[in-house]
Amino acid sequence: MGTHVEPITSAERVLLVQTVEEAGQILAGYFGKRLDRTIKGIAADYSTQADHESEAHIIGVLKKHFPTYGIFGEETGITHGSSPFQFALDPLDGTHTFGLGLPMFS
Repeated sequence: MGTHVEPITSAERVLLVQTVEEAGQILAGYFGKRLDRTIKGIAADYSTQADHESEAHIIGVLKKHFPTYGIFGEETGITHGSSPFQFALDPLDGTHTFGLGLPMFS
């Protein structure tokens, strides 16, 4: 009856928080700098090396510690896993304002 969801362990939770903080440090290193842009759709919808590098860092950790989980990255798309669980990533929400040097992003 129903799906049994296995919670992540305390150690995994600590790892995930640490990984997100590391991705934040990657982003902080790019803030206020001139960034090359890759247009995704319209001119205001683009990604930068900050987006790609921070997402790549998170994905590298997830693949190592959660190898069966799927991953959906805003910049990299979907990587299917054998687990019913999936991570969804958008390490830089607000690339446009980030790229303008405005501190209105998350």
